Amino acid sequence: MERLLDIREVAEFLRVEYKTAYRLVTSGEIPAAKIGKSYRIKQSDLVAYFEDRMRATQETIAAKAGVEPSREEPRQCSWCGAQILSKLARTGECEVCAAVICENCSTVGGVRRCRDHAVGEEERPACGVCGTELAGRWAAAAVCAEEGCERPVCNDCFTRDGARRCLEHTPTPAKVAEEVARLREKGKPAVSAQEARVLEATFLSRVENRLRSAKRLLDPTLGDYAPADSLSIGVSREGRAGPATKAKGLEAIAPRNEALLAEVSLKRGRRKKDHVLTMVACSLAHAGAHEERGYDAAPVSLAEVAEALAVRARHAESVGVLEVVALASPTGWTKEAVAHVAGPEGKKQFSHRLVAACLVDTATGTVHANEHDDRLRPYLYFFTMESDEKLVERCVSAAEEQLLARNSFSLRDLLDLLPVEERIAELAFRKLGSLAKYILDQIEDIGLVLSHAPDKDT
Repeated sequence: MERLLDIREVAEFLRVEYKTAYRLVTSGEIPAAKIGKSYRIKQSDLVAYFEDRMRATQETIAAKAGVEPSREEPRQCSWCGAQILSKLARTGECEVCAAVICENCSTVGGVRRCRDHAVGEEERPACGVCGTELAGRWAAAAVCAEEGCERPVCNDCFTRDGARRCLEHTPTPAKVAEEVARLREKGKPAVSAQEARVLEATFLSRVENRLRSAKRLLDPTLGDYAPADSLSIGVSREGRAGPATKAKGLEAIAPRNEALLAEVSLKRGRRKKDHVLTMVACSLAHAGAHEERGYDAAPVSLAEVAEALAVRARHAESVGVLEVVALASPTGWTKEAVAHVAGPEGKKQFSHRLVAACLVDTATGTVHANEHDDRLRPYLYFFTMESDEKLVERCVSAAEEQLLARNSFSLRDLLDLLPVEERIAELAFRKLGSLAKYILDQIEDIGLVLSHAPDKDT
């Protein structure tokens, strides 16, 4: 049974408004049957109407051009077999026999020969990804990106699937893991695309969670800590790519070079909250290498760091508040890049009145910061890759080491010693206070203080 269409489907087929399709049907231009209150149109009648209108349009165009319209049977494309209804239609020709080739095949598909003369594997290669036979090498959208490989990639694989390499050279998880292991054996900081994406997501999520749970934060304008109830931290993310579901191939698992921006505002008395600080965590991975090869082993260079810091400096100057910036890389940094940000005092390095910067190696957890930049120290905790549990243990060890030479040790002393959040230091103090050899006191104007418990023998 032939398919029957309603007026809405006729409008969709002809790409016209509903009222136009309704008029064509009710006026009888398109044959239809009225069943109840609805019209039904045979699909073959609709196609016949369209072809009739096409012939009439071609005759009108021919008349205006002073050309006698053709009364011959429609020609057929010598490659795909499609009908060519008018002599005025743009076409190509076979390079050998001059047989007609339709516009779609000649311009979009790049076909240069008819089926009879496009013979031999050299003349009609197959796509290196899906195996589809191509009209010729000219019909390929690209060639394999692997050096030395010239296998063609068809238009569908290139545009729809994002293929850039033939099947043999497309990175598979096994191939990537093997290459990453080989490079690591040579001492290279190699990471796969998936590992880099996980490190990026972990770093940004950890920074965001620590900012949202902060009990206090240093107000850089006054040089004193502000409690949480007077703080307002607005966190947002920026990235070069959209959701992973829209990505193709390796783009779906490659790092996106996202940036997390936290605008810190502080309420002073009855005044509105003032924007006093911007904290920025930026991922700086070689996304192109990950998307192409599935891995990367090149540390981030000085030029890349300088460019990223220049962008942040321009933003800080436009806002007029201090910006604390952490650049994060899964493959580390070159020696020149580290020296630029955290080099020895007196050397030529990055310096800006409104930007304090550090470099974070997300694979090793190493943080490179200028130890002479006092503006940066109170905020380093937010950018470290160590978990809170490990930071608590580090605080416990530092406090115990200090108590070997001192009778007491305050929470403020620990915060001056280590770049950690007050909540972490307090957890460490309470952990030590639960031990019999220490006493934990809350002293007015000083806060928590740890001291040695008196010897039971005295």
